[in-house]
Amino acid sequence: MYNCICGKEYEKQRSLLSHQINCKEYLGEEKYNKRKEQLSLWSTAGINKNLLYDKEAYLKQWLLEQHKCKNCGKIMTEKIGRGITCSKDCRINNKPIYVKSLKDGKLYKSNITKVQLDQYRQKQQCCEICGKTLEQIKNERHSFNKLCMDHNHKTLEFRGLLCLTCNSVLGNFEKYEDKFLQYLDIKGRQYKI
Repeated sequence: MYNCICGKEYEKQRSLLSHQINCKEYLGEEKYNKRKEQLSLWSTAGINKNLLYDKEAYLKQWLLEQHKCKNCGKIMTEKIGRGITCSKDCRINNKPIYVKSLKDGKLYKSNITKVQLDQYRQKQQCCEICGKTLEQIKNERHSFNKLCMDHNHKTLEFRGLLCLTCNSVLGNFEKYEDKFLQYLDIKGRQYKI
């Protein structure tokens, strides 16, 4: 037997828990009033409180409300996960790509999604600095055989697609810009012809 502090007895723990959700003595005055307020808001919004405990009825009600996918705007025919996107693929493809910051080495959201990057890759078939094509990049010795996603390390915005060599050089230049310029300035003055 399971007992509530109000004195009621229940054979099943589940029954006791469903009672305690609405028990004034168990919740206390303040929580009980908040719960009552919540239930009245649900009734004015047309939400049946029994739907919260009956999963099948809740899903039927959810489908009747015609929820739209957050990413593509399609009306969802089933509830997947939290019911924000219409499918797992839609969620993955429209998720922002994470890039590394040079400041602290942590990953942050960029301003481009996987779908947008794939569309850009189809349009851009060569490095935007040196002009090497994908075929030339694949024939080089290093194993990385696709164009790298270049991003600004301060604002984390996508800038374009570069080969590994150009991306590394540009990344190092951004990281040590003052040292590069100082070196070039000193060497330029020393070896003027």
